Amino acid sequence: MRSISIVVSLSVAACGRIGFRETPDASAAAKPLVWLPLDDVAGPILVDASGHGHDAVCTGASCPMLGVPGAVGTAALFDGADDYAKVAFAPDLEVPTITVSLWAKQISLPSGFGALASRQHGTSTDDRWILFYDQNATHDYSWAVGPTSGEVGPSGGPSSGDLGSWQYLVGTYDGAVARLYRNAVEVDEQTISRPLVTDITGIVIGAADNGNPLVTDFANAAIDDVRIYSKVLDDAAIDALYVEGGMTAHWTLDEATGSSFADSSGNGNTASCTACPRLGAQSSRGTAASFYNNAVIVAPDIGYGPGNQISVAAWVRYARANCAQECYVVAKQLANNGTPYNLEVTAAGAAELYVADLNTNATSSGIDVGDGAWHHLLGTFDGVSIALYVDGILRGTGTGIPTMVAGPVSIGSAASDPAYRPFTGDIDDVRIYPRALTAAQAAALYAASP
Repeated sequence: MRSISIVVSLSVAACGRIGFRETPDASAAAKPLVWLPLDDVAGPILVDASGHGHDAVCTGASCPMLGVPGAVGTAALFDGADDYAKVAFAPDLEVPTITVSLWAKQISLPSGFGALASRQHGTSTDDRWILFYDQNATHDYSWAVGPTSGEVGPSGGPSSGDLGSWQYLVGTYDGAVARLYRNAVEVDEQTISRPLVTDITGIVIGAADNGNPLVTDFANAAIDDVRIYSKVLDDAAIDALYVEGGMTAHWTLDEATGSSFADSSGNGNTASCTACPRLGAQSSRGTAASFYNNAVIVAPDIGYGPGNQISVAAWVRYARANCAQECYVVAKQLANNGTPYNLEVTAAGAAELYVADLNTNATSSGIDVGDGAWHHLLGTFDGVSIALYVDGILRGTGTGIPTMVAGPVSIGSAASDPAYRPFTGDIDDVRIYPRALTAAQAAALYAASP
């Protein structure tokens, strides 16, 4: 890998995409060739969930620490010294086009390169492809492919400022253009227009093969949900993968019994109830919780993300007649009536997201969410602007003032007073993100769980 040449060919605004993709994959549900969720409890086998049998294997002290909080469930923590896992060569790994996607949380900066996922070319220091942190002063996010000897590819800006935070990285190559995405935004691309070299090497996670048998370029990072596709994913597919990870909390509400509700985000924000909803209501996503008689689920304190951003989402089913005024779906509503954030529905069949106080909100229009059918609600706040989406479509905007006070999050009513604006109806699949989802991601989230 020491012969890598990274060319920064374009600069882009963070809100945009680069160029036009000539060979998109129109399906957001494309099936991976390799899928390592890294939710394994113990090694040495890290199971491939794609169904193709491409398990990764680690040995003894080289195995990463498993079961650490991840971006999607749990993750594997690679120590940057000698940890790595390897997928053995198989003929179906030989593909002319490719997408490599993963979540990574860098713990410390590497002394040189820090490889997240790679495939060696022969027994040299070259790579067929590699997603990695560069060895420059800012350890830029980088993606390179090897059409001949050496590798070339795009660079995605400094990683040095993101220590301890989850980043979603995607590299693609369609046989002509290599593209690098960070958090579902394309940050750079490079035209190469040469086919990938063929080889009989395997895939390395957390490091790179740089000889025979020399593994180096270890990354000190938590890595999660590694996926490799034999095609180039389009923007919709990348957005769909992005919204499934990096949540602060995710309560599926699929529990059949009990008063405890697991947080499937991996962050341990378990919720509980005393005045509990009925469980087991049917929905297309599994089961849901039915709220009545001031039932409320209470979760730990969850604040804004970086830059005072947040997104709050839930599926709801209710009748307008059962909501006296405003009815809380997901609330961080405090005893002094302060509202760091509050997703609610109204007796008029609207949805609302409040931020900071009762005068800064976005209210939906043009659709009745109190018609007794299931609707998906998503409220986002980017530190200034509020957006309210219903069933994946923007239905309201406003402005907010970020004001955060410690206190629990509640589902179905206010934690401080369950009789205050209680919700009557069904709630399912509650999610809180530490970022403001975009309009495309709102649509992707709705489409992923109809």
